[in-house]
Amino acid sequence: MTLFSEAAAEDGERFRLALERFFAGEPDHRTLELIGGGN
Repeated sequence: MTLFSEAAAEDGERFRLALERFFAGEPDHRTLELIGGGN
């Protein structure tokens, strides 16, 4: 699950969970790659 893929999903609950994880400092590896922080 990535923040960006969840933003496009129809299920708002999954997007909310992805946002919570991101802002809690627990983003997944793919999200970090997409925003340039996973290099």
